[in-house]
Amino acid sequence: MNFTDKITYHFLKTISKVIGKFSLRNQVVISQHIASILYHYIPKRKKVAIKNLKTAFPEYSDIWIQNTLKKCYKFLSYNFIQFLAFPKSTDSIKI
Repeated sequence: MNFTDKITYHFLKTISKVIGKFSLRNQVVISQHIASILYHYIPKRKKVAIKNLKTAFPEYSDIWIQNTLKKCYKFLSYNFIQFLAFPKSTDSIKI
């Protein structure tokens, strides 16, 4: 494992521990903020996604395409946060 991989591993492990301590509601809020940042500040991915949606759904309006894209960003970031917050083992879960 090279140096960059080690840094990335420890960073994600730390973030996972922190996010795992938040309530589900706070995790949703965090994921919505991440989605907003990704949507507004990574235009290259957004342009490709808009192009793909227009190709796949030419009959839909631009507003529908923008709303669908925003929902995709929210879905992706929510799943990413849930993945990071997933417990390491089921022993820590009280049923």
